[in-house]
Amino acid sequence: MTISGALDYLKTSRSASKCRDEQITLEGLWDVIARACTPDARRWAEKIETVVAYVAAGNYAFTRDNCRKILDKRKYLTWILSDGDSMQYAKRTAEGQYRLIQLSRSHPELDSYEVHSAVITLADYMDQCGNPDEELLSALKSFGYPGVQYVRGEYGGSADQIICECLFESLIWTPADTCLFAGKKEECASYITDYIWKN
Repeated sequence: MTISGALDYLKTSRSASKCRDEQITLEGLWDVIARACTPDARRWAEKIETVVAYVAAGNYAFTRDNCRKILDKRKYLTWILSDGDSMQYAKRTAEGQYRLIQLSRSHPELDSYEVHSAVITLADYMDQCGNPDEELLSALKSFGYPGVQYVRGEYGGSADQIICECLFESLIWTPADTCLFAGKKEECASYITDYIWKN
């Protein structure tokens, strides 16, 4: 099973479960596979049905320990899944700078998608005093955030990533060179998985 397929399977399994321990464990598994595009994540994705059955049989502690061990390895946290629906991943490349990638539907009635990626640098949208320009304020307001300070107060250390995500999603169709690939949804999902695996 692919990584995106495994994430969907875990989400469905968690929703169907009535056991709190099982739900927590499945959530931990989802987190591992979503945040860790590594050989471990791929191996877990390939055998996810067996792993979920193992959890359903009551094996919570062992599975959670394995989840923790994987997430404790810092190299696995390079790319972070920030939106499962669009397969949006974010990677911090410098202070106040993130590379983002996601798939977007390019035609409302067809199975037609594009993969977009860009590097967003916050300094490009602020003056020398750290005040946001109109483009940044407009991007934040389109997501319901009144301003930069509000986002910093709400998200703390994750604020720069959230702000970069808002900018990326607001600017995704311009410039045109943000498009890396076009195809069916499954093809685009595979492209993203391969891209973050290699980068």
